[in-house]
Amino acid sequence: MLIGVIGAGAAGLAFSVRLNQKCPNAEITVFEAQPSAGQKILATGNGRCNLSNTDAGIIGYNNPFAKNIVDVNEALDFFSSIGLKTREESQGRLYPYSLQAQSVRDVLLTAANSLGTQLITECTVEGCAYRDKRFMLKTSKGDFTCDILVIASGGKAGAPQDSASNGYSILQSFSHTLIEPCPALVQLTSPNKICRILKGMRTKCNLTIGKENEILYSEQGELLFTEYGLSGIVSLDAGTIVAREFANDKASRIHAIIDFAPDFDTEQIAVHYKKFGNLTGIVGNAVSDIIQKQCNGDCNIAAKCCKNQKLIISGTKGFSFAQVTSGGICVNEFTEHLESKKQKNLFAVGEVLDVDGKCGGFNLQWAWSSAIKAADYIGSYL
Repeated sequence: MLIGVIGAGAAGLAFSVRLNQKCPNAEITVFEAQPSAGQKILATGNGRCNLSNTDAGIIGYNNPFAKNIVDVNEALDFFSSIGLKTREESQGRLYPYSLQAQSVRDVLLTAANSLGTQLITECTVEGCAYRDKRFMLKTSKGDFTCDILVIASGGKAGAPQDSASNGYSILQSFSHTLIEPCPALVQLTSPNKICRILKGMRTKCNLTIGKENEILYSEQGELLFTEYGLSGIVSLDAGTIVAREFANDKASRIHAIIDFAPDFDTEQIAVHYKKFGNLTGIVGNAVSDIIQKQCNGDCNIAAKCCKNQKLIISGTKGFSFAQVTSGGICVNEFTEHLESKKQKNLFAVGEVLDVDGKCGGFNLQWAWSSAIKAADYIGSYL
């Protein structure tokens, strides 16, 4: 049987390697629009590739469908089988032992090549039809046919070309439903001058995102102030919520509330300010200076400004800066083996589907697990 895979990213490469491990005689061709495979892997985890999280499979995803697919130990065993060692850091984050994203891409590519996977780069799949029990692919490098087709084209986040849209449109041509894609794990934009004053400063705080009197998100973590607004892990997770909110309501009035001292209550901060005349010893000089100008010497107002610093949120940095995509093809239209319920021998894995996780390795884990699940199922009947 001939197997076609659209996309040589994390999910596409993992699928190809896993299937060839199970079925050495499987004839797999992977079509990749970019000049080389696995380019997005190189940018993950600030170049270190946060490839999984020990909590994945328990928490962390927008869609309960993921819980029955994700298996961290299975993914780690898979990487061990192709020579990649891993290490665990804070908050359950798992990295390649080298702390180099290139190690992850290289072991996947080496395994794919050694197992006989055919990789065709700079090749865009422009259309697909199903006739005589075969998939007919029209590509920028000619026509191809395959018996099994796997869509691993990824999402719109950081995509330099329209490969994700091609994956969406192919699946839609088989009557699958597209849930509007939005940027996820993306920085927040704000016109508030505090962001520019504090540009470059990192702080551990509690970030709450609200809409009028409704709380949309609240989490404690690291926040980074920038020229355009807010970044840092806690902001990226919030960005997913904000992007979806603006997609659903273009006129959303979103705000952020920053608690610069989550380990102290309002009364403790007021007492501190009254005693020392500033909050430098708690929040640092830069934030203390801002509060000084806001409170006019009133200790209670100083405490309120410290615990409830409100910023207008105007949006996000969009797909170009997003780490992953929220939305995609509806997972309810696929079996637990990632096979289409609408078209036999059509599979979808990874980010092209409507599954996204929080920051910390959850999204790459979904890519590995969905790819492994589909490969194992196909391998069971080849």
